[in-house]
Amino acid sequence: MCHVLHYKYKIILMSLLCSLTLLLPGLIADTLAQDAIDTNRGHSLDEVTCEPMMSNVTIPVPSHDVLPPEMYMVYRDAVYLGELSQSKYREGETFSDLGILPENISSQLPAETVELRNGTCVQFIVRGTPSTLPPDSLDISAYGADGTPVGVLNATEDNTSTFRIDLPSGEYILLATATWIPSGEDEYVTGYVIYKFLTSVV
Repeated sequence: MCHVLHYKYKIILMSLLCSLTLLLPGLIADTLAQDAIDTNRGHSLDEVTCEPMMSNVTIPVPSHDVLPPEMYMVYRDAVYLGELSQSKYREGETFSDLGILPENISSQLPAETVELRNGTCVQFIVRGTPSTLPPDSLDISAYGADGTPVGVLNATEDNTSTFRIDLPSGEYILLATATWIPSGEDEYVTGYVIYKFLTSVV
């Protein structure tokens, strides 16, 4: 009797495996098709949180503090260093003392254009600041190729910013600005650094 039951279970198991083998390609195809549909629907992707991507790449770590700090963009499995536009990093001064210059968006652009797919995630990170003085904010703004402002893509009170690209197809200049604002006895440095990234959203 046990032998008969064992044989029946073996047949049932083999039948299930065969069924799964036949169904799996179809299920995978359906899933991939649905993912493609979701990618084209910006509103459905908004519910999915972007996770930091630093674990997938290696970002250069300076052996000592770097001034001005460096700004990197992490996209998929690649790291891009931005083009430094402006930087002031002063001790014992206020923002009004820094004499911030007007930003010419269309000048000093990076030589490399990074292609970004709309609906995918991107991460910006500041590196090279003293460990005791991380930036107080990091803002990423988008401008058209002619310097026309498009809008703020993300703003955070941290040294890193991870968010989803939500822009129509086209060429964009992304302006990444980190600021330092003294807010206590241990924070005595005022400053800002601006980097540019040239992108093409598809």
